[in-house]
Amino acid sequence: MVIYWKEKERVFGPQKTYRCLTVNDLEEEDVEVIRAGGFFPLPEKDEKGRGIIFSDRTKWNNCKYVMNRVAFYAVHCLLEDIEIQRRGIVILTAFPSLFAFENYDRKVSNRMTWALRQVLPVHIVGVHLVGSSPVLPLIMPYALYAMGPRMRTKLRVHGGSGKEVVSSLHEYGIHSSAIPRALGGSLQVEMSEWIELRREKESLL
Repeated sequence: MVIYWKEKERVFGPQKTYRCLTVNDLEEEDVEVIRAGGFFPLPEKDEKGRGIIFSDRTKWNNCKYVMNRVAFYAVHCLLEDIEIQRRGIVILTAFPSLFAFENYDRKVSNRMTWALRQVLPVHIVGVHLVGSSPVLPLIMPYALYAMGPRMRTKLRVHGGSGKEVVSSLHEYGIHSSAIPRALGGSLQVEMSEWIELRREKESLL
């Protein structure tokens, strides 16, 4: 708990720390990451009622403060659901073919992994990497080291065509209706609309 509050104050400042996070607490560059589909909570759950966070690594901002604020906000959006608090969340990360080695910032990735597994008050049940990028094998050793032994046991890597990816994820309880179209699923999320809906909901709090 101490680590959580210290980290939240570090990335948001003391004025925003001790209240519920809203879109308006984010910086413009944070919102742009979400709007681009870089890191956000999906509106659908897996078959066991667990929340899903989707991440497209080509759309990250290589600033650890930006990505940490986005991670805090995305996780807290999911934690509004009592069932997700109990059952945990799944991380679904895409490494498209356009993802190049220069897109990878080891410090940012390590900080994000640390926040997800040791800071944020959520149980990570599964981590799924969907990769067609040729550099994915090069960065996997760094990613595995950052995950630590417990998180590594939850990692699954999926490749192949969109149909093969959907079939593979289905084995882990993530159905096509919860998989974004970018990965071959049927889920379409308009991020600008999603952000505005969040603003409306949060204005009533």
